[in-house]
Amino acid sequence: MAILPTLYGHVQLSFRSHIKQLEYGLQVSPYLANTIRQCTRKLTLVSRQSGTHWVANDVRFLLQITQRVESLHFHDFHVLMVEHVCQVASALPLLKHLEFRYCNLAAEVMPSSPIRNTQLGDGTTDALEQPKFSQTSYLTLVWTDFSSSAISTLLRHLPGLQVVDFGANHNRIYSANDSAIFSLSQYCPKVQVLHVGLQQVREITLCETIRLYGSSLTCLDVKCDSVQTLKAVAAHAESLQELTVRAAGPGSYGDDMIHVLRQCKGLGKLEMVCWMLEDVPRCVWRAIEAVSRRAKQSIRNRDNVDANWMYFLEDHVDRLQVSSSGHGQTSASEDGSDRVQDLYSTSDSWNNTTLPSVVRSRRRRDVGSIKKTVALSFEELSEIRKEVIPSP
Repeated sequence: MAILPTLYGHVQLSFRSHIKQLEYGLQVSPYLANTIRQCTRKLTLVSRQSGTHWVANDVRFLLQITQRVESLHFHDFHVLMVEHVCQVASALPLLKHLEFRYCNLAAEVMPSSPIRNTQLGDGTTDALEQPKFSQTSYLTLVWTDFSSSAISTLLRHLPGLQVVDFGANHNRIYSANDSAIFSLSQYCPKVQVLHVGLQQVREITLCETIRLYGSSLTCLDVKCDSVQTLKAVAAHAESLQELTVRAAGPGSYGDDMIHVLRQCKGLGKLEMVCWMLEDVPRCVWRAIEAVSRRAKQSIRNRDNVDANWMYFLEDHVDRLQVSSSGHGQTSASEDGSDRVQDLYSTSDSWNNTTLPSVVRSRRRRDVGSIKKTVALSFEELSEIRKEVIPSP
């Protein structure tokens, strides 16, 4: 019984038979009901059967006791009505994170029958009149398609979003992805972290979104069709702490990236994905080399200190052994002279010391024959700023 709080911290439901079994268990076991009420923080609904009506109907009993759920996930729904999502979310007062994986979101533009809200006494409230979920601050979409009306309806109910991750999808509805970014800027004014991996998003829409959020953005991950995206970042998103720019079009971005580094003085992490080698500014390579040289020197100094300390300990042990054996003289090999010669040999071990392979692959990993992904840390960005920002 002691393991139940851990097991029911995350409840995942997929088959109606499992839902019925859980419903029966809650009726006959007050301890199970109390455990779910106190410990369940994550609820995942997975579609394993055709139809999605069970989302709003069969799970209703569970929503009455899962009042502490903070994360709600929907997986593998071929057609998931946004109205049903809103009905489930409205029953979770502490909901913070909403995630969709491998789903297809749809909306009833003109519902043929009202979606009843069990939270209200009359039961006649339709989807458009459902309350907004201001407490939900995190939205994730992973390989999830949607119509323009569906994503607009969903975002209209989430005005408190602060972290938004629009992952790539296979959306075949014209302009739906672009409408998602436009609707986000219209209905969600508090966004601070924005990841846009959607295809078919117009650059003018991205630039306008960056302009609207402005200095409230602290983390941004977008594609760059031309230098206009970098110009928008430099002009409006000066408070950025993390920036990922994925090159998606021809053109030279070097000068505009330097302008971004000048304007975003608090930038602590920068990643340039799929950039042509000639587009990466020279100051970036110089900064990487300078930081690498300092790191090697630091490793060398540390190894020398460690080697001297080990020599001292070994020499001390040898002297104790000599004194305990009663011998007054020792040979050259016994008094440590050979170790001193090895210690200061011209073939220092630091010459063979390199950065860890993981760090090296993160810094410059190949993405083809002429494109690179370059990730810069705070130390390297500080080195670049010394060069591109004139001292007062």
